[in-house]
Amino acid sequence: DDEPVSNVVLAFDLDAEAGTISNKRVFVDFAQLGNTATTDVDGMRTDTEGNLYITRNGLGQVAVFSPSGELAMYITSPSIKDVANLEFGGEGGKDLYMVGMCSSDETKGCVDVYSGSAVGNAFSKLQAGGSVPGTDNGVASSESPSSESPSSTSSSSESSSSTSSSSSPPVSSAATRPTCKARAKQQR
Repeated sequence: DDEPVSNVVLAFDLDAEAGTISNKRVFVDFAQLGNTATTDVDGMRTDTEGNLYITRNGLGQVAVFSPSGELAMYITSPSIKDVANLEFGGEGGKDLYMVGMCSSDETKGCVDVYSGSAVGNAFSKLQAGGSVPGTDNGVASSESPSSESPSSTSSSSESSSSTSSSSSPPVSSAATRPTCKARAKQQR
């Protein structure tokens, strides 16, 4: 195939004991979903209910998919132009922190928080004292397959944690954070 696949998320069956994957299939193809193939897929996370959260870098939103691959909703970030990555946290692990380029000043980075109803999968495992496959002491590794959900996902735009450096843009320090909005999926 000569076509780019950066906006196709693949699913595999995982045999954790044997360390093998099989049954490669398309989980979501953004070219078929809303004709947004030109918008990058970037960070991904799962929750304990098996939902997959995928940033749409360039749309200022996170697409949320059910374990069966159905689009459940979009979470729109009011202050972030390009949502690049995300992570669950907060007191109960139900807050989804989204980071990316600020809409108001593209030289700065912003953080928005969406309070959901499900706990982040990695958050849940770390709080229980367990390890999270595909990570090294809580820092994501793009070299190990992830097994956060029954059907692991992968894309050519692998998610990875980043560390801050002195050359990183400053994070917006607004006293109040805008409330993120979730909207139901649009009819196809």
